[in-house]
Amino acid sequence: MSAPSHEHEERRALLDSIAILAGFTMPLSSGLPDGARPDVLRCAPAHRALFMGEAKHSESAGNTNAFLRLARYSSWLLACDLVVLAVCARTPREARQWSEAVRRLIATYGWPIGEIQANAISGSGIAWFICGEIAESKMLIPTDSLHSTGGQH
Repeated sequence: MSAPSHEHEERRALLDSIAILAGFTMPLSSGLPDGARPDVLRCAPAHRALFMGEAKHSESAGNTNAFLRLARYSSWLLACDLVVLAVCARTPREARQWSEAVRRLIATYGWPIGEIQANAISGSGIAWFICGEIAESKMLIPTDSLHSTGGQH
């Protein structure tokens, strides 16, 4: 496997910053218990919340290996009270394609429906899936402050 590209690392850094600003301050450098390692993995222990982020530069939403990695990460959606799965892509259009991929995962595995959005931020696109109890007092991701290109589904 080759080293990640500069563009990939910029998107990973963007996701990491968003996670930290949203309150996911504890990095989980050892990965998930099954050994999977998303590009960004942070938690907010006080909220039993997990943030998993994937930065994309060369993989499209139709890439089978990328889809299977998302499925592996997504198997942890029920492990916490709140889980955010975010994919940062090159453009908002690609982010919408990733949000459709996440929607397919949900349908395939029968996970509880959460909020799915695609947003434009810093010239990139981010697809979000938020699963869990999202009471206003627990909400960590300020989705109303982002420019939405999608909506709740």
